[in-house]
Amino acid sequence: MGNIPPPPLAELEKAGLGSLAYNWQRAQILLTADPVLEPATNEFFILHKLQVVLQEELDALRIWRTAQPMNADVRQGIDISISKIKSALGQ
Repeated sequence: MGNIPPPPLAELEKAGLGSLAYNWQRAQILLTADPVLEPATNEFFILHKLQVVLQEELDALRIWRTAQPMNADVRQGIDISISKIKSALGQ
């Protein structure tokens, strides 16, 4: 773990929850564990739902953008929102 030396063996053997030795052991385990390469299925589901909601919002903003009459500040706000959502969706 870089420049952090391991605690003495006696401390490691009696490491209690929250102690420096315990945290050092947990860090060692996390650093040597296999990385998770893909999000869990639940995360894919949530990301898909977010994409659907963003697409629906984008469609609604495009409809509002064509409404007349409209204040220039409101139109600019809609254009900014459309730009941000398109960017988030990768469009």
